[in-house]
Amino acid sequence: MGQLIPQIIPGFIVALVSAIIAYYLGGVRERQKRKREARERERKTIVYVIKRLERHQVLEVELDHIGEFYGRPKPMIAAVKEMQDDLVFAESELDENHRDTHLLQTMTESCKEFLRALEPLANEEALTSGGPDFYRAIEEQHSTFREAIWKKIAELRKRNDIKS
Repeated sequence: MGQLIPQIIPGFIVALVSAIIAYYLGGVRERQKRKREARERERKTIVYVIKRLERHQVLEVELDHIGEFYGRPKPMIAAVKEMQDDLVFAESELDENHRDTHLLQTMTESCKEFLRALEPLANEEALTSGGPDFYRAIEEQHSTFREAIWKKIAELRKRNDIKS
């Protein structure tokens, strides 16, 4: 029995060290898996918000068959508010330190600025039905808004390696 204990102790130590290493490596793999899943979830969120934004007609100049603008203030306001909601949702889905959070916040601010320009025009009797007069009143702000949003969408695509 005296000779058996010196043989058991090294085997026990090896088994214990092996168990500690396995436990540590299991934790590392689990953390890596969670990080991968989080990155994939964030990427899906970015893809989602890009697709949602790109479908909005407010990012285009809506012209009729004779080349006149036919957009109206109230539908434009609704579209911009929907875009803003999509951006806020996407931002809430990302980690607060995510590299694209600032871009989303900038796009949300662009929406707010454009809404500040649009909303007063929706109450002007002569402009509520839209048309060329309405567009002349909003053209500069609309152009700035569209340019800012498209630029940020392109930046989001590039940062996240998302093809068109």
